[in-house]
Amino acid sequence: MDQSINDILQTIDDAINTFQDKMPGLQKDIFDQLQPLLKEIQINGGKLLNNVNNLKLLGQLKNKLQKIIISPDYKDAVTKFIDSYNTVAALNMVYFKQFNDTFTPVKTLPIIKQLAIESTINDLVGQGLKQNLINPVTDILNTNITSGGSYASLQNQLRDHLINNDTGEGSLVRYTKQITTDAINQYHAQYHAAIGQDLQFNWGRYVGSLITTSRQFCILLTAKQWVHKSELPEIIKGHIDGEDCKLSNTTDLPLGMIPGTDASNFIVRRGGYNCAHNYFQVPDNVVPEAIRNNFANPVKGNAVAVTGKSNASADKDLPASKVDTIKENNKEVLAHFASKGIPFDDGLAEHWDPQIKLKAIKSGRSNYDIENKILSINTTDDRINNEYYQQKIMLHEGGHAMHSNDNIVTLRDTDKDFNTFYKQAKSIIRGKGFDLENDLRAIKSKNYGDETVSEQVGVLADTLGGLTKGQYGWGHNKSYYKKLNFGKMEVFAHVVTLAKLPNDYANYNETFSELTTLMKAYGLSVLQGK
Repeated sequence: MDQSINDILQTIDDAINTFQDKMPGLQKDIFDQLQPLLKEIQINGGKLLNNVNNLKLLGQLKNKLQKIIISPDYKDAVTKFIDSYNTVAALNMVYFKQFNDTFTPVKTLPIIKQLAIESTINDLVGQGLKQNLINPVTDILNTNITSGGSYASLQNQLRDHLINNDTGEGSLVRYTKQITTDAINQYHAQYHAAIGQDLQFNWGRYVGSLITTSRQFCILLTAKQWVHKSELPEIIKGHIDGEDCKLSNTTDLPLGMIPGTDASNFIVRRGGYNCAHNYFQVPDNVVPEAIRNNFANPVKGNAVAVTGKSNASADKDLPASKVDTIKENNKEVLAHFASKGIPFDDGLAEHWDPQIKLKAIKSGRSNYDIENKILSINTTDDRINNEYYQQKIMLHEGGHAMHSNDNIVTLRDTDKDFNTFYKQAKSIIRGKGFDLENDLRAIKSKNYGDETVSEQVGVLADTLGGLTKGQYGWGHNKSYYKKLNFGKMEVFAHVVTLAKLPNDYANYNETFSELTTLMKAYGLSVLQGK
Protein backbone atom coordinates (compact mmCIF):
# COMPACT_ATOMS: atom_id res chain seq x y z
CA MET A 1 0.00 0.00 0.00
CA ASP A 2 2.81 2.44 0.88
CA GLN A 3 4.25 2.07 -2.62
CA SER A 4 0.94 2.86 -4.34
CA ILE A 5 0.51 5.91 -2.10
CA ASN A 6 4.05 7.06 -2.89
CA ASP A 7 3.41 6.60 -6.63
CA ILE A 8 0.31 8.82 -6.45
CA LEU A 9 1.98 11.51 -4.33
CA GLN A 10 5.04 11.49 -6.60
CA THR A 11 2.88 11.85 -9.72
CA ILE A 12 1.06 14.82 -8.16
CA ASP A 13 4.33 16.48 -7.10
CA ASP A 14 5.91 15.89 -10.52
CA ALA A 15 2.93 17.41 -12.33
CA ILE A 16 3.02 20.55 -10.17
CA ASN A 17 6.82 20.91 -10.30
CA THR A 18 7.06 20.35 -14.07
CA PHE A 19 4.47 23.07 -14.62
CA GLN A 20 6.02 25.47 -12.14
CA ASP A 21 9.54 25.04 -13.52
CA LYS A 22 8.40 26.84 -16.68
CA MET A 23 6.66 29.77 -14.99
CA PRO A 24 9.62 32.02 -13.96
CA GLY A 25 10.94 32.06 -17.53
CA LEU A 26 7.49 32.63 -18.99
CA GLN A 27 6.67 35.56 -16.72
CA LYS A 28 10.01 37.21 -17.63
CA ASP A 29 9.11 36.73 -21.32
CA ILE A 30 5.80 38.48 -20.66
CA PHE A 31 7.57 41.49 -19.15
CA ASP A 32 10.12 41.59 -22.00
CA GLN A 33 7.44 41.37 -24.72
CA LEU A 34 5.57 44.28 -23.17
CA GLN A 35 8.57 46.60 -23.56
CA PRO A 36 8.24 47.37 -27.32
CA LEU A 37 4.55 48.15 -26.78
CA LEU A 38 5.25 50.41 -23.81
CA LYS A 39 7.75 52.43 -25.87
CA GLU A 40 4.87 53.55 -28.08
CA ILE A 41 3.32 55.44 -25.15
CA GLN A 42 3.77 59.20 -25.56
CA ILE A 43 5.54 60.94 -22.68
CA ASN A 44 6.65 64.47 -21.83
CA GLY A 45 9.38 65.08 -19.30
CA GLY A 46 9.18 61.48 -18.10
CA LYS A 47 5.40 61.76 -17.52
CA LEU A 48 2.75 59.75 -19.38
CA LEU A 49 0.41 61.93 -21.41
CA ASN A 50 -3.32 61.55 -20.88
CA ASN A 51 -4.22 62.01 -24.54
CA VAL A 52 -6.24 60.31 -27.27
CA ASN A 53 -3.19 58.50 -28.69
CA ASN A 54 -2.30 56.91 -25.37
CA LEU A 55 -5.90 55.98 -24.57
CA LYS A 56 -6.18 54.22 -27.96
CA LEU A 57 -2.87 52.51 -27.27
CA LEU A 58 -4.21 51.38 -23.90
CA GLY A 59 -7.08 49.60 -25.67
CA GLN A 60 -4.61 47.88 -28.03
CA LEU A 61 -2.40 46.83 -25.14
CA LYS A 62 -5.33 45.20 -23.37
CA ASN A 63 -6.13 43.15 -26.48
CA LYS A 64 -2.51 42.09 -27.01
CA LEU A 65 -1.83 41.31 -23.38
CA GLN A 66 -3.85 38.10 -23.27
CA LYS A 67 -2.08 36.77 -26.38
CA ILE A 68 1.30 37.56 -24.83
CA ILE A 69 0.49 35.81 -21.54
CA ILE A 70 -1.30 32.79 -22.98
CA SER A 71 1.57 31.90 -25.28
CA PRO A 72 2.04 28.55 -27.07
CA ASP A 73 4.56 27.55 -24.39
CA TYR A 74 2.09 28.37 -21.62
CA LYS A 75 -0.72 26.44 -23.36
CA ASP A 76 1.64 23.48 -23.77
CA ALA A 77 2.44 23.53 -20.04
CA VAL A 78 -1.29 23.57 -19.21
CA THR A 79 -1.97 20.65 -21.59
CA LYS A 80 0.78 18.52 -20.04
CA PHE A 81 -0.48 19.34 -16.55
CA ILE A 82 -4.02 18.28 -17.45
CA ASP A 83 -2.67 15.01 -18.91
CA SER A 84 -1.43 14.09 -15.44
CA TYR A 85 -5.06 13.73 -14.30
CA ASN A 86 -5.27 10.53 -16.34
CA THR A 87 -2.20 9.15 -14.57
CA VAL A 88 -3.63 10.03 -11.15
CA ALA A 89 -6.90 8.27 -12.07
CA ALA A 90 -5.07 5.14 -13.26
CA LEU A 91 -2.90 4.98 -10.13
CA ASN A 92 -5.96 5.35 -7.92
CA MET A 93 -7.51 2.36 -9.66
CA VAL A 94 -4.40 0.36 -8.77
CA TYR A 95 -4.63 1.63 -5.19
CA PHE A 96 -8.25 0.53 -4.66
CA LYS A 97 -7.86 -2.76 -6.55
CA GLN A 98 -5.36 -3.96 -3.95
CA PHE A 99 -8.18 -4.00 -1.38
CA ASN A 100 -10.86 -5.41 -3.66
CA ASP A 101 -9.84 -7.02 -6.96
CA THR A 102 -13.47 -7.20 -8.10
CA PHE A 103 -13.95 -3.48 -7.54
CA THR A 104 -15.82 -1.71 -10.35
CA PRO A 105 -15.32 2.06 -10.69
CA VAL A 106 -18.42 4.15 -10.02
CA LYS A 107 -19.95 5.69 -13.15
CA THR A 108 -19.51 9.22 -11.83
CA LEU A 109 -15.69 9.15 -12.01
CA PRO A 110 -15.39 10.30 -15.67
CA ILE A 111 -17.72 13.21 -14.94
CA ILE A 112 -15.74 14.15 -11.83
CA LYS A 113 -12.61 14.21 -13.98
CA GLN A 114 -14.29 16.21 -16.73
CA LEU A 115 -15.54 18.83 -14.26
CA ALA A 116 -12.12 19.02 -12.58
CA ILE A 117 -10.35 19.50 -15.93
CA GLU A 118 -12.75 22.21 -17.09
CA SER A 119 -12.43 24.04 -13.79
CA THR A 120 -8.62 23.85 -13.95
CA ILE A 121 -8.51 25.11 -17.54
CA ASN A 122 -10.78 28.01 -16.59
CA ASP A 123 -8.46 28.92 -13.72
CA LEU A 124 -5.24 28.60 -15.73
CA VAL A 125 -6.37 29.97 -19.10
CA GLY A 126 -9.82 31.51 -18.67
CA GLN A 127 -11.52 33.82 -16.23
CA GLY A 128 -9.27 32.96 -13.29
CA LEU A 129 -6.09 34.00 -15.11
CA LYS A 130 -7.80 37.12 -16.38
CA GLN A 131 -8.84 38.26 -12.90
CA ASN A 132 -5.55 37.46 -11.18
CA LEU A 133 -2.95 38.41 -13.79
CA ILE A 134 -4.34 40.17 -16.85
CA ASN A 135 -6.73 42.59 -15.14
CA PRO A 136 -4.12 43.84 -12.62
CA VAL A 137 -1.71 44.61 -15.48
CA THR A 138 -4.37 46.54 -17.41
CA ASP A 139 -5.31 48.37 -14.19
CA ILE A 140 -1.68 49.45 -13.74
CA LEU A 141 -1.56 50.73 -17.32
CA ASN A 142 -4.92 52.48 -17.06
CA THR A 143 -4.16 54.18 -13.73
CA ASN A 144 -0.76 55.49 -14.85
CA ILE A 145 -1.90 56.76 -18.25
CA THR A 146 -5.10 58.46 -17.06
CA SER A 147 -3.36 60.04 -14.05
CA GLY A 148 -0.27 61.15 -15.95
CA GLY A 149 2.09 59.03 -13.85
CA SER A 150 5.79 58.70 -14.53
CA TYR A 151 7.10 56.24 -17.10
CA ALA A 152 9.70 54.97 -14.61
CA SER A 153 6.99 54.32 -12.01
CA LEU A 154 4.92 52.40 -14.57
CA GLN A 155 7.89 50.16 -15.36
CA ASN A 156 8.58 49.56 -11.66
CA GLN A 157 4.96 48.64 -10.97
CA LEU A 158 4.83 46.23 -13.89
CA ARG A 159 8.15 44.65 -12.90
CA ASP A 160 6.99 44.27 -9.30
CA HIS A 161 3.68 42.69 -10.35
CA LEU A 162 4.98 40.41 -13.08
CA ILE A 163 8.41 39.39 -11.82
CA ASN A 164 8.97 40.18 -8.16
CA ASN A 165 5.84 40.97 -6.15
CA ASP A 166 5.44 40.93 -2.38
CA THR A 167 6.01 37.14 -2.24
CA GLY A 168 9.21 37.40 -4.26
CA GLU A 169 7.80 35.02 -6.84
CA GLY A 170 5.99 37.10 -9.45
CA SER A 171 2.26 37.00 -10.12
CA LEU A 172 2.24 34.16 -12.64
CA VAL A 173 4.33 31.91 -10.39
CA ARG A 174 2.34 32.76 -7.25
CA TYR A 175 -1.08 32.35 -8.84
CA THR A 176 -0.39 29.19 -10.85
CA LYS A 177 1.37 27.51 -7.91
CA GLN A 178 -1.77 27.81 -5.79
CA ILE A 179 -4.08 26.76 -8.63
CA THR A 180 -2.08 23.71 -9.74
CA THR A 181 -1.49 22.54 -6.18
CA ASP A 182 -5.16 22.83 -5.24
CA ALA A 183 -6.55 21.55 -8.55
CA ILE A 184 -4.74 18.23 -8.84
CA ASN A 185 -4.82 17.47 -5.10
CA GLN A 186 -8.54 18.22 -4.90
CA TYR A 187 -9.20 16.11 -8.00
CA HIS A 188 -7.37 13.19 -6.37
CA ALA A 189 -9.33 13.82 -3.16
CA GLN A 190 -12.69 13.91 -4.98
CA TYR A 191 -11.78 10.62 -6.66
CA HIS A 192 -11.03 9.07 -3.25
CA ALA A 193 -14.16 10.49 -1.67
CA ALA A 194 -16.40 9.01 -4.39
CA ILE A 195 -14.80 5.56 -4.31
CA GLY A 196 -14.45 5.48 -0.52
CA GLN A 197 -18.14 6.24 -0.19
CA ASP A 198 -18.98 3.54 -2.73
CA LEU A 199 -16.87 0.94 -0.89
CA GLN A 200 -18.15 2.19 2.50
CA PHE A 201 -14.69 2.68 3.98
CA ASN A 202 -14.68 4.10 7.52
CA TRP A 203 -11.00 4.97 7.82
CA GLY A 204 -8.56 7.35 6.21
CA ARG A 205 -4.81 7.87 6.31
CA TYR A 206 -3.57 11.48 6.32
CA VAL A 207 -0.15 11.59 4.64
CA GLY A 208 2.26 13.94 2.89
CA SER A 209 5.65 15.53 3.35
CA LEU A 210 6.13 18.23 5.98
CA ILE A 211 8.00 21.41 5.04
CA THR A 212 8.96 24.53 7.00
CA THR A 213 5.68 26.23 6.03
CA SER A 214 3.44 23.26 6.93
CA ARG A 215 0.40 24.30 8.95
CA GLN A 216 0.05 23.25 12.59
CA PHE A 217 -3.09 21.33 11.61
CA CYS A 218 -1.24 19.23 9.02
CA ILE A 219 1.71 18.61 11.36
CA LEU A 220 -0.62 17.21 14.04
CA LEU A 221 -2.77 15.19 11.65
CA THR A 222 0.12 13.59 9.77
CA ALA A 223 1.52 12.58 13.17
CA LYS A 224 -1.84 11.03 14.03
CA GLN A 225 -2.09 9.55 10.49
CA TRP A 226 -5.02 7.12 11.01
CA VAL A 227 -8.42 8.83 11.12
CA HIS A 228 -11.85 7.31 11.69
CA LYS A 229 -14.62 9.23 9.94
CA SER A 230 -16.45 9.74 13.25
CA GLU A 231 -13.50 11.89 14.41
CA LEU A 232 -13.79 14.42 11.58
CA PRO A 233 -16.31 16.80 13.25
CA GLU A 234 -13.85 17.35 16.11
CA ILE A 235 -10.73 17.33 13.93
CA ILE A 236 -11.98 20.24 11.81
CA LYS A 237 -12.51 22.17 15.04
CA GLY A 238 -8.77 21.76 15.64
CA HIS A 239 -9.02 19.02 18.30
CA ILE A 240 -6.47 16.33 17.37
CA ASP A 241 -5.58 13.67 19.95
CA GLY A 242 -5.55 16.04 22.90
CA GLU A 243 -3.86 18.90 21.02
CA ASP A 244 -5.67 22.10 19.98
CA CYS A 245 -4.80 23.95 16.77
CA LYS A 246 -4.85 27.72 16.57
CA LEU A 247 -8.10 28.86 14.98
CA SER A 248 -8.83 31.66 12.53
CA ASN A 249 -10.73 34.57 14.06
CA THR A 250 -12.92 34.82 10.96
CA THR A 251 -13.73 31.14 10.23
CA ASP A 252 -13.31 29.42 13.63
CA LEU A 253 -11.38 26.75 11.70
CA PRO A 254 -7.70 25.80 12.02
CA LEU A 255 -5.46 28.41 10.37
CA GLY A 256 -5.24 28.02 6.60
CA MET A 257 -8.45 26.06 6.12
CA ILE A 258 -10.88 27.03 3.39
CA PRO A 259 -13.97 28.84 4.81
CA GLY A 260 -16.93 26.46 4.93
CA THR A 261 -14.83 23.33 5.49
CA ASP A 262 -16.79 20.77 7.49
CA ALA A 263 -16.87 17.03 8.15
CA SER A 264 -18.65 16.33 4.87
CA ASN A 265 -16.11 18.08 2.62
CA PHE A 266 -12.88 17.79 4.63
CA ILE A 267 -11.63 14.81 2.59
CA VAL A 268 -11.55 17.09 -0.47
CA ARG A 269 -10.48 20.38 1.12
CA ARG A 270 -8.02 18.88 3.66
CA GLY A 271 -5.72 21.52 5.24
CA GLY A 272 -6.84 24.34 2.94
CA TYR A 273 -5.43 26.29 0.00
CA ASN A 274 -2.00 25.11 -1.17
CA CYS A 275 -2.26 21.99 1.03
CA ALA A 276 -0.25 19.11 -0.45
CA HIS A 277 -1.35 16.52 2.11
CA ASN A 278 -3.88 13.89 1.18
CA TYR A 279 -6.48 11.70 2.86
CA PHE A 280 -6.24 8.14 1.53
CA GLN A 281 -9.30 6.03 2.29
CA VAL A 282 -8.57 2.54 3.65
CA PRO A 283 -10.56 -0.52 4.79
CA ASP A 284 -10.68 -1.46 8.48
CA ASN A 285 -8.21 -4.35 8.21
CA VAL A 286 -5.39 -2.03 7.06
CA VAL A 287 -5.53 0.09 10.22
CA PRO A 288 -3.13 -0.99 13.00
CA GLU A 289 -5.03 -3.19 15.45
CA ALA A 290 -4.20 -1.10 18.50
CA ILE A 291 -5.74 1.98 16.87
CA ARG A 292 -8.67 0.07 15.39
CA ASN A 293 -9.57 -1.38 18.80
CA ASN A 294 -10.40 2.12 20.03
CA PHE A 295 -13.33 1.97 17.62
CA ALA A 296 -14.46 -1.55 18.37
CA ASN A 297 -18.04 -0.75 19.41
CA PRO A 298 -19.84 0.84 16.47
CA VAL A 299 -23.27 2.35 17.00
CA LYS A 300 -26.00 3.23 14.52
CA GLY A 301 -25.17 5.75 11.80
CA ASN A 302 -21.86 7.58 11.43
CA ALA A 303 -21.25 7.91 15.16
CA VAL A 304 -18.85 5.47 16.81
CA ALA A 305 -18.40 4.60 20.46
CA VAL A 306 -14.71 5.13 21.10
CA THR A 307 -12.32 4.93 24.00
CA GLY A 308 -9.12 6.65 24.94
CA LYS A 309 -7.49 9.81 23.73
CA SER A 310 -9.11 9.94 20.29
CA ASN A 311 -12.65 10.22 21.67
CA ALA A 312 -12.73 14.02 21.58
CA SER A 313 -16.47 13.94 20.92
CA ALA A 314 -17.05 12.52 24.40
CA ASP A 315 -15.86 15.76 26.01
CA LYS A 316 -19.05 17.48 27.14
CA ASP A 317 -17.29 20.85 27.36
CA LEU A 318 -16.75 20.98 23.58
CA PRO A 319 -19.20 23.13 21.61
CA ALA A 320 -22.00 21.37 19.75
CA SER A 321 -21.49 20.69 16.07
CA LYS A 322 -23.45 22.61 13.46
CA VAL A 323 -25.77 19.65 12.85
CA ASP A 324 -26.30 19.10 16.58
CA THR A 325 -27.18 22.78 16.94
CA ILE A 326 -29.75 22.53 14.13
CA LYS A 327 -31.27 19.42 15.67
CA GLU A 328 -31.42 20.94 19.15
CA ASN A 329 -33.00 24.17 17.89
CA ASN A 330 -35.62 22.27 15.89
CA LYS A 331 -36.17 19.07 17.89
CA GLU A 332 -39.96 19.43 18.20
CA VAL A 333 -40.42 20.03 14.47
CA LEU A 334 -38.04 17.19 13.65
CA ALA A 335 -40.04 14.87 15.88
CA HIS A 336 -43.15 15.88 13.93
CA PHE A 337 -41.34 15.32 10.62
CA ALA A 338 -40.20 11.89 11.82
CA SER A 339 -43.78 10.96 12.69
CA LYS A 340 -44.66 11.72 9.07
CA GLY A 341 -41.78 9.61 7.75
CA ILE A 342 -39.70 12.62 6.67
CA PRO A 343 -36.00 11.83 7.32
CA PHE A 344 -33.28 14.26 8.41
CA ASP A 345 -29.99 14.08 6.50
CA ASP A 346 -26.93 14.98 8.58
CA GLY A 347 -24.62 15.27 5.55
CA LEU A 348 -26.91 17.77 3.83
CA ALA A 349 -27.47 19.71 7.06
CA GLU A 350 -23.69 20.27 7.27
CA HIS A 351 -24.26 22.78 4.45
CA TRP A 352 -27.03 24.73 6.20
CA ASP A 353 -26.82 27.85 8.31
CA PRO A 354 -26.76 26.61 11.94
CA GLN A 355 -29.55 29.08 12.76
CA ILE A 356 -31.91 27.64 10.14
CA LYS A 357 -35.49 27.26 11.32
CA LEU A 358 -37.49 24.18 10.32
CA LYS A 359 -41.25 24.61 10.16
CA ALA A 360 -44.24 22.36 9.55
CA ILE A 361 -47.01 24.07 7.60
CA LYS A 362 -50.59 22.98 6.87
CA SER A 363 -51.17 24.77 3.58
CA GLY A 364 -49.20 26.02 0.59
CA ARG A 365 -46.12 24.59 -1.06
CA SER A 366 -43.12 23.34 0.86
CA ASN A 367 -40.35 25.91 0.42
CA TYR A 368 -37.13 27.46 1.68
CA ASP A 369 -37.29 31.14 2.60
CA ILE A 370 -33.84 32.45 1.62
CA GLU A 371 -34.13 35.79 3.40
CA ASN A 372 -35.36 34.44 6.75
CA LYS A 373 -33.65 31.01 6.52
CA ILE A 374 -36.84 29.04 7.17
CA LEU A 375 -37.32 25.58 5.65
CA SER A 376 -41.02 24.79 5.58
CA ILE A 377 -42.61 21.44 4.73
CA ASN A 378 -46.34 20.97 4.26
CA THR A 379 -46.98 17.87 6.36
CA THR A 380 -50.67 17.71 5.34
CA ASP A 381 -49.84 17.41 1.62
CA ASP A 382 -51.66 14.47 0.00
CA ARG A 383 -48.28 13.08 -1.12
CA ILE A 384 -46.79 12.94 2.38
CA ASN A 385 -47.66 9.25 2.78
CA ASN A 386 -45.55 8.31 -0.23
CA GLU A 387 -42.12 7.03 0.85
CA TYR A 388 -40.28 8.52 -2.13
CA TYR A 389 -41.86 11.92 -1.59
CA GLN A 390 -41.00 11.81 2.12
CA GLN A 391 -37.32 11.53 1.27
CA LYS A 392 -37.39 13.82 -1.76
CA ILE A 393 -39.06 16.80 -0.15
CA MET A 394 -36.44 17.21 2.59
CA LEU A 395 -33.57 16.75 0.10
CA HIS A 396 -35.12 19.19 -2.37
CA GLU A 397 -35.84 21.99 0.08
CA GLY A 398 -32.60 21.21 1.92
CA GLY A 399 -30.82 21.62 -1.41
CA HIS A 400 -32.23 25.15 -1.65
CA ALA A 401 -30.91 25.86 1.86
CA MET A 402 -27.52 24.49 0.79
CA HIS A 403 -27.03 26.51 -2.40
CA SER A 404 -28.10 29.65 -0.54
CA ASN A 405 -25.86 29.12 2.50
CA ASP A 406 -22.79 28.00 0.48
CA ASN A 407 -23.30 30.82 -2.08
CA ILE A 408 -23.44 28.32 -4.94
CA VAL A 409 -26.62 29.77 -6.44
CA THR A 410 -28.03 32.96 -4.96
CA LEU A 411 -30.82 35.15 -6.32
CA ARG A 412 -28.47 36.89 -8.74
CA ASP A 413 -25.13 35.07 -8.69
CA THR A 414 -23.71 31.59 -9.27
CA ASP A 415 -20.26 30.21 -8.55
CA LYS A 416 -17.89 29.07 -11.30
CA ASP A 417 -18.30 25.31 -10.67
CA PHE A 418 -22.07 25.54 -10.94
CA ASN A 419 -21.70 27.61 -14.12
CA THR A 420 -19.50 24.91 -15.65
CA PHE A 421 -21.96 22.20 -14.68
CA TYR A 422 -25.00 24.19 -15.85
CA LYS A 423 -23.48 24.86 -19.29
CA GLN A 424 -22.70 21.16 -19.71
CA ALA A 425 -26.22 20.19 -18.65
CA LYS A 426 -27.78 22.61 -21.13
CA SER A 427 -25.55 21.31 -23.94
CA ILE A 428 -26.70 17.73 -23.25
CA ILE A 429 -30.39 18.56 -23.77
CA ARG A 430 -29.93 21.20 -26.49
CA GLY A 431 -32.47 20.64 -29.27
CA LYS A 432 -34.11 17.72 -27.44
CA GLY A 433 -36.45 19.52 -25.02
CA PHE A 434 -39.68 18.87 -26.95
CA ASP A 435 -39.05 15.11 -27.25
CA LEU A 436 -37.88 14.80 -23.64
CA GLU A 437 -41.02 16.46 -22.29
CA ASN A 438 -43.27 14.28 -24.44
CA ASP A 439 -41.50 11.13 -23.25
CA LEU A 440 -41.89 12.17 -19.61
CA ARG A 441 -45.59 12.91 -20.08
CA ALA A 442 -46.04 9.50 -21.71
CA ILE A 443 -44.43 7.73 -18.74
CA LYS A 444 -46.57 9.67 -16.27
CA SER A 445 -49.75 8.96 -18.24
CA LYS A 446 -48.96 5.25 -18.55
CA ASN A 447 -48.48 5.04 -14.77
CA TYR A 448 -51.40 7.25 -13.82
CA GLY A 449 -52.11 7.09 -10.07
CA ASP A 450 -48.63 5.83 -9.13
CA GLU A 451 -47.29 8.61 -6.89
CA THR A 452 -43.72 7.29 -6.90
CA VAL A 453 -43.57 7.40 -10.69
CA SER A 454 -45.14 10.86 -10.67
CA GLU A 455 -42.56 12.17 -8.20
CA GLN A 456 -39.55 10.61 -9.95
CA VAL A 457 -40.68 11.87 -13.34
CA GLY A 458 -41.37 15.24 -11.72
CA VAL A 459 -37.71 15.53 -10.70
CA LEU A 460 -36.70 15.21 -14.34
CA ALA A 461 -39.50 17.48 -15.60
CA ASP A 462 -38.62 20.26 -13.15
CA THR A 463 -34.93 19.92 -14.06
CA LEU A 464 -35.91 20.29 -17.72
CA GLY A 465 -37.90 23.40 -16.82
CA GLY A 466 -34.96 24.90 -14.97
CA LEU A 467 -32.56 24.25 -17.85
CA THR A 468 -34.89 25.71 -20.50
CA LYS A 469 -36.43 28.58 -18.47
CA GLY A 470 -39.81 26.87 -18.63
CA GLN A 471 -39.89 26.30 -22.39
CA TYR A 472 -40.10 22.56 -21.70
CA GLY A 473 -40.85 20.47 -18.62
CA TRP A 474 -43.13 21.37 -15.73
CA GLY A 475 -43.29 21.84 -11.96
CA HIS A 476 -43.56 25.65 -11.95
CA ASN A 477 -44.94 28.18 -14.38
CA LYS A 478 -42.75 29.79 -17.03
CA SER A 479 -42.51 33.15 -15.23
CA TYR A 480 -41.07 31.39 -12.15
CA TYR A 481 -38.27 29.75 -14.13
CA LYS A 482 -37.39 33.09 -15.75
CA LYS A 483 -37.31 35.06 -12.50
CA LEU A 484 -33.77 35.85 -11.30
CA ASN A 485 -31.94 32.52 -10.71
CA PHE A 486 -35.03 30.53 -9.71
CA GLY A 487 -34.65 28.07 -12.58
CA LYS A 488 -31.02 27.40 -11.66
CA MET A 489 -32.03 26.95 -8.03
CA GLU A 490 -34.50 24.24 -9.04
CA VAL A 491 -31.82 22.44 -11.01
CA PHE A 492 -29.47 22.54 -8.01
CA ALA A 493 -32.14 21.19 -5.65
CA HIS A 494 -32.62 18.24 -8.00
CA VAL A 495 -28.85 17.76 -8.21
CA VAL A 496 -28.90 17.10 -4.44
CA THR A 497 -31.92 14.81 -4.75
CA LEU A 498 -30.35 12.70 -7.52
CA ALA A 499 -27.02 12.49 -5.68
CA LYS A 500 -28.73 11.02 -2.60
CA LEU A 501 -31.88 9.29 -3.82
CA PRO A 502 -32.34 6.66 -6.58
CA ASN A 503 -34.55 7.54 -9.53
CA ASP A 504 -35.82 4.64 -11.67
CA TYR A 505 -36.38 6.91 -14.67
CA ALA A 506 -33.01 8.66 -14.67
CA ASN A 507 -31.63 6.18 -17.22
CA TYR A 508 -34.68 5.47 -19.33
CA ASN A 509 -33.10 7.07 -22.41
CA GLU A 510 -29.59 8.05 -23.46
CA THR A 511 -30.04 11.79 -23.00
CA PHE A 512 -31.46 11.62 -19.49
CA SER A 513 -28.86 9.00 -18.57
CA GLU A 514 -26.06 11.39 -19.59
CA LEU A 515 -27.75 14.35 -17.87
CA THR A 516 -28.44 12.60 -14.57
CA THR A 517 -24.96 11.05 -14.48
CA LEU A 518 -23.57 14.59 -14.74
CA MET A 519 -25.99 15.81 -12.06
CA LYS A 520 -25.10 13.00 -9.65
CA ALA A 521 -21.37 13.58 -10.11
CA TYR A 522 -21.69 17.33 -9.57
CA GLY A 523 -23.99 16.68 -6.60
CA LEU A 524 -21.47 14.36 -4.94
CA SER A 525 -18.74 16.89 -5.67
CA VAL A 526 -20.48 19.81 -3.94
CA LEU A 527 -21.75 17.69 -1.05
CA GLN A 528 -18.20 16.51 -0.40
CA GLY A 529 -16.93 20.03 -1.00
CA LYS A 530 -14.72 20.90 -4.05
